Amino acid sequence: MASPIHYYVCPDCGIDIEIANEEEQLKKELKPTDLRTPRKYTISKKSLGEIVLDYDATKPLSKGNLSPLSPITLPKESKDHAGIPHDARYYAYIHPPPDLSDLFDYGDSILQKLNGVDMLKDPEFEKRRLIKEKSKCCCEETTSPIPTPFPTPQEYRHIATSTFAVFGGFAYFDENYELLRVNALSLKTTDFQLYLNGPYQTTDEASKEVVDLDRSNHILIKLVQEAGFVSKVR
Repeated sequence: MASPIHYYVCPDCGIDIEIANEEEQLKKELKPTDLRTPRKYTISKKSLGEIVLDYDATKPLSKGNLSPLSPITLPKESKDHAGIPHDARYYAYIHPPPDLSDLFDYGDSILQKLNGVDMLKDPEFEKRRLIKEKSKCCCEETTSPIPTPFPTPQEYRHIATSTFAVFGGFAYFDENYELLRVNALSLKTTDFQLYLNGPYQTTDEASKEVVDLDRSNHILIKLVQEAGFVSKVR
């Protein structure tokens, strides 16, 4: 089956989330995969402090919406292409908190530097790739140190989370429903892509569920324009 929809992905943007009212849901015996489970989350201030420049932890951040979890059916190779951990068993679409984008200046120096590169590289992935390449060669030239790429790990998390603040992403969980990582969707070309089927006609029943579970988020047109989103009228 063809996959006409594809997204570039920034693996592991660095945020850590805490599920709101999780104990209450467990008392009702509602599993995370149950479609009746409305799930909201908060981003831990500790992870934001390691990502956002000049982060002010005294300012409260709104909760975000998390879709019910679904089992992952992708083979190992497809997981590699999409930046999904091998031990991930479940995934969920994760809406960014409406005010997360307020923490970023989309004209800051890091994001301006991003405009000068054709592809956004995950520095940890790039480092492993270079080490692997060097291990295959015994040339003396390979004794030189591995260059520090742009972005650095901290810059990468800053960029990836600023992208997540606009477009959202996917959260991945292990067999015990523990969070493994959050991957951000990206307009910038990366080494990782996620292919999806569709689009499909939305049924009235599905639309009603989205409304009943409060799974829609407000978004500002100005925000997506500043982040580089372009629309065309045909």
